[in-house]
Amino acid sequence: MGLSFFAMFFILSKALYFLILPFTWIIALFLYSLFTPNPTRKRISCNLALVFLIVFSNPYVSQQALRTLEGPHPLPLTETYSVGVVLTGMVESGVGPREQVSLNESADRIVTAVRLYKTGKIEKILLSGGAADMLYPEANEGKELYELALDLGIPATDLISEKQSRNTYENALFIGKLIEPDDKVLLITSAFHMPRARRCFEKQGIEITPYPVDFRAPDAFKWAYMLPSVSAFGHWNTVIKEWVGLVAYKLKAFI
Repeated sequence: MGLSFFAMFFILSKALYFLILPFTWIIALFLYSLFTPNPTRKRISCNLALVFLIVFSNPYVSQQALRTLEGPHPLPLTETYSVGVVLTGMVESGVGPREQVSLNESADRIVTAVRLYKTGKIEKILLSGGAADMLYPEANEGKELYELALDLGIPATDLISEKQSRNTYENALFIGKLIEPDDKVLLITSAFHMPRARRCFEKQGIEITPYPVDFRAPDAFKWAYMLPSVSAFGHWNTVIKEWVGLVAYKLKAFI
């Protein structure tokens, strides 16, 4: 039996991710400059690689790119929500002992959800995400975060786990089948990811209140941000992935 459209979309989006990374472009240009026999092309590709290296390693520039996605900080919550939907993407599969959960820099998603639950701002937590790592297909992030939430003191009666989705479109698709029409939904995900996530939920007819977390662009300028840094490449990886994701989702009518 052939792969379904959604399975193929998932595989291609993961397998071709490295092609959109700025560092991939820089390496490709340097390699081309080394092996091309044409002096003009050698010079142009080498110069382009140097320009890309300077631009993409500048933290200030990468932070401004992040701002195009992150938007303003959320206002303090003044009402209670039936369910806080937490989109996964914060567990590092294959890192550390199997009995531990290794969280990455997006851990604010689950931390914020637990805090909002314990302060009475959300009545239930819905964790959405399944096996989304092609290298570790046996790892299910939704299951791991469900167990982590239990360990953090959230009762099982107030936890909902959606363990099938592999991308943002499927998050919205499957969550729509788990919530009630009159539920007040608070959507919790990283600020850079909120534009795509919000549009996916709106496309599915789910009314949500966005609550972005995990802001990565600092509020104040520092001269140190003008110095080259490896962290800038990480910012650009995030930004370009989201930009490409928005275009691809629009073309596929996911948003």
